[in-house]
Amino acid sequence: MKLDASSSLPMAWNMQLRKNAEEAVASLFYAEDIPHGKVESSFFHDMLKAVGQVGPSFKPPFPYQLQNKYLNTEIKVVERDLSHMKEYCKTYGCTIVSDGWTDTRNSTIINVMASCMYGSVFLKSVDTSGHVKTGEYIFNILKDVILEVGPLNVVQVCMENAVVV
Repeated sequence: MKLDASSSLPMAWNMQLRKNAEEAVASLFYAEDIPHGKVESSFFHDMLKAVGQVGPSFKPPFPYQLQNKYLNTEIKVVERDLSHMKEYCKTYGCTIVSDGWTDTRNSTIINVMASCMYGSVFLKSVDTSGHVKTGEYIFNILKDVILEVGPLNVVQVCMENAVVV
């Protein structure tokens, strides 16, 4: 394809616009301390595509709209996804997964999730500071989660193999 003067100017302009957009994205990531890997997020790509379709007239939502209108919409989306996951758990079963860790204040925490073929969901976090992590203590935490999920929906429990008193 041969470029003539009439086609190279719009192409150069387009390349400059692309460079400006890339630099604006980079500046946002640096200024707001957004982890660089988030540039690969499907949510980020969906946002860019939607903004690009609106064009330069796009104005972002106000903070109040993010805190209310759009948050409520997103809550409904998450609730819908969770209902799908609950159905999968009823049909195929799920795994209860727990893991202990220590935060920066030396609080010992146990996180519990449910995982199935649809995905995984965080269920609860228990601050176990000041408690002796006996088998019975951990059993009671997991028992409450299993009862919440439904005993017939749980096919296995996976947990760390740290020494338990």
